Amino acid sequence: MTKAMDTMTSNPSEPTSSLSTEHAVTTPLPTRRMLWATKRAALEALSAKSQPAGSSFRRRWELFEQLTILAGVFLRVFGLFGRGKRNAQDVKLKEVTLEFPDLPEAFDGYRILHLTDLHLDFTPGIEHSIASAIKKIHGKVDLAIFTGDFREKVYNGHRQILAPLKVILDEIHTNDGCYATLGNHDTVNMVPDFQNMGIRILANETVEVERQKQKIAFTGVDDVHYYYTEYALEALETSPSLFKVAFVHSAEMYAMAEANNYRLYLAGHTHGGQICLPGGYPVFTHHTAGRARARGLWRHKEMYGYTSCGAGTIALPVRYFSESEVTVFTLKTKRP
Repeated sequence: MTKAMDTMTSNPSEPTSSLSTEHAVTTPLPTRRMLWATKRAALEALSAKSQPAGSSFRRRWELFEQLTILAGVFLRVFGLFGRGKRNAQDVKLKEVTLEFPDLPEAFDGYRILHLTDLHLDFTPGIEHSIASAIKKIHGKVDLAIFTGDFREKVYNGHRQILAPLKVILDEIHTNDGCYATLGNHDTVNMVPDFQNMGIRILANETVEVERQKQKIAFTGVDDVHYYYTEYALEALETSPSLFKVAFVHSAEMYAMAEANNYRLYLAGHTHGGQICLPGGYPVFTHHTAGRARARGLWRHKEMYGYTSCGAGTIALPVRYFSESEVTVFTLKTKRP
């Protein structure tokens, strides 16, 4: 029997409560949760962009949209658009095995399904391609994690993504539940609907999973590309002294996570470049964590990181030299 303890890490002196990971539940400590939600909603309304480096300014999409139109025209003129669209709709299942000398023995072989950047309302039917990839997983996974960007726009509603999201959720079978954090294309208004569907949103919170009296911890950090607040750093700094996994929409908190003894960092946001040069070199990364952390497996000191190429697309429904993916991680205890 696996149990999880949910801890609002922003204030560890407040009480915690036990919960079952089989059901969506209301987050305890609603005062801290409401403070986060209020600040997030204000940033959304102001179209502000707040990042760990301290930058804060209004987002401007006009130039990006114009470049997107020109790129689409170019691809159609040269007959490349159809191939790019087929590439994008071919969602791959990728499997990654990682060894850690300090992973508790009870979690040797622990499996995590990671999905990110679905953008379910941008490409009609992409949910079926994602579901087909998930069906290829052999057996149950232990935990499922979404790292944000469920919708296309940063300002429209979200109800349009609920039906395609359910198609995906129907194919996910876990032992310890399904968790998510929000991306920069998401809104705080999604949280109640997602939790009613069985996805537990971790907003700068940590959940502990126990097996055979041993524990590991998972910290979900709210998006830090547009919506960074002090609660994100507090979540990392006040997390328990356990083997820990961080999941964040982008890799932009990687140094802070490693400094707080996280062993694995799961992210998305970049789409792996989406449109890349031959060899998979991304033209644009749209994050501040450096090209070395823009796609795939990377390492920072004692911490592994993985930046998924994501399952969906944005701006143009095409991919070149970048594969759409869902990823299964198997954690192994490294033995001498």
